[in-house]
Amino acid sequence: MTWETRVKAVAVFVSVVAILVGGWQYLQTQKINAARPYLEKKLEWCEEAVRITSKLAVMREENFRSEAEFWQLYWGVMGLTENADVTRAMVAYGKELNEKTEGASEPDFDPTSALGLTGLSLDLAHACRGELANEWSPHWRN
Repeated sequence: MTWETRVKAVAVFVSVVAILVGGWQYLQTQKINAARPYLEKKLEWCEEAVRITSKLAVMREENFRSEAEFWQLYWGVMGLTENADVTRAMVAYGKELNEKTEGASEPDFDPTSALGLTGLSLDLAHACRGELANEWSPHWRN
């Protein structure tokens, strides 16, 4: 095999690899674009769950309305979209919320006395970020 033939073979090999890598990247982009409407809704619902759980964990006013919103998400759209990590985080938060609000009947119930809710809210945020990173971009893990 001559030097010229080897160079041509390497050029063909590099071209084939470039075409394959380009095709793979194109397919990955198309896969994300096809799932984009679902992923955007999922992102909205995760943001809403994190917003409500953090609000319940640190605010005194409007906690009963926020609690109802949490349970709406819990029994509704989150069950539609969540994976195992988010499910575990939602269930843990729900259990803690039930324990902390049992017997609380006045609107001035102070969820900040339940330090567990703040940590569980953060756990939910991290679980949502991890799940969305799996589906959108690994860069979200950082």
